[in-house]
Formats: sequence, C-alpha cells, structure tokens
Amino acid sequence: VCSSDLAEQAPKPAAGPPGEVVFSSPTEGETGVGRGSPLRVQFSRGVDPASLDARVVLGYLGDPSTETMPLASRVSYDVGNHAIEIRPAAPLDPFKTVRLRILEGVKMFDGAPLAPWTVTFSVGDR
Repeated sequence: VCSSDLAEQAPKPAAGPPGEVVFSSPTEGETGVGRGSPLRVQFSRGVDPASLDARVVLGYLGDPSTETMPLASRVSYDVGNHAIEIRPAAPLDPFKTVRLRILEGVKMFDGAPLAPWTVTFSVGDR
C-alpha cells in the first residue's frame, strides 16, 4: 500500500458545532462610532480566511445602493485572535446608521459553518 492510498482512506475530522461571533466593536446599537474607526469581529474559533471573500458586507441601513453595492472596505484576518478587522476605504458618513453583515457561507477552520451575523450602529461626527 502506498502512502497516497493511506491518505485517501484516512477519515476526515468531523466538523465541530457551528461557529459564532463572540465579540464585536462596535456593539449592537452603539452610537457615536468614529468615522474612520476600524470595525472588529471575533469568532468562537478559527475561520477559513478564504471563505470570508465577498461575505463581509458593510452598508448604510435603508440605503438601497449599499445593499446592491456594499461600501468598499478591506478585511484582514488575525489568526491568533480568531478575529477580522474591517477598514472602510473612506470615512463613514456622519450621523448614518451602518449595518455590518457576515453572510452565509463562511466556514470555520474545521469546515463547520459560521452562523450568519449582523450588527447595526450609528456613526458620530468625527
């Protein structure tokens, strides 16, 4: 038996329970969030970074244009903290309500799904 045959026969590790968000900054309903503040979301365990592509969506609540074309942002993943940081490409509009969504399809490192998640907050004037 060659080693590649053994690899094909080895059972795959079972996926754990669905992942979840355990912390975010800003928090739900927070007001006065800085226009250029980075947004942070921490998960219950490691995420498959490739599964985040196009599934972290930032937009203004009630603005249909950001529903179809989300605000441009950069998402980076911190392996050690099981967290992402979202930096909008431009400062957020003052006094607007923002919704950050993590859509279905994000996978944990073990293949388990991450439950879809949303946080809504309001931007201040600075």
